Amino acid sequence: VRTAMSKLLRPNPDLADVISKKCLGLSNWYGLIPELFPNVKYIYGIMTGSMEPCLKKLRHYAGGVPLMCGDYGASEGWIAANVNPKLPPELATFAVLPNIGYFEFIPINHEHICAEPEPVSLTDVKIGEE
Repeated sequence: VRTAMSKLLRPNPDLADVISKKCLGLSNWYGLIPELFPNVKYIYGIMTGSMEPCLKKLRHYAGGVPLMCGDYGASEGWIAANVNPKLPPELATFAVLPNIGYFEFIPINHEHICAEPEPVSLTDVKIGEE
């Protein structure tokens, strides 16, 4: 990979100096993203679930650039869309897209922890249950 990439990329000491000066001019790298990318309008990504602990640091690097969380996905594929992606990621409300894939859920019954529950389809999920 290194050999292939070295055919495409070349060192750029002038750009490296510009980036270094910008980073050194920041207090604790606050606002790093808009400093390096001055035309940035927003930052879009998955920022809920297991990514939520990264939000504090991302906000620090983003400065005042809005964070947008538009979708919810997993390694299996896309699962849901945020109904209002302009709200902060902590306020995301997702609507499952039932035709994007097949979903099955395993109900959690705390009374019968050892039992092997049968998976249920999306339409059989009961509100209020885990």
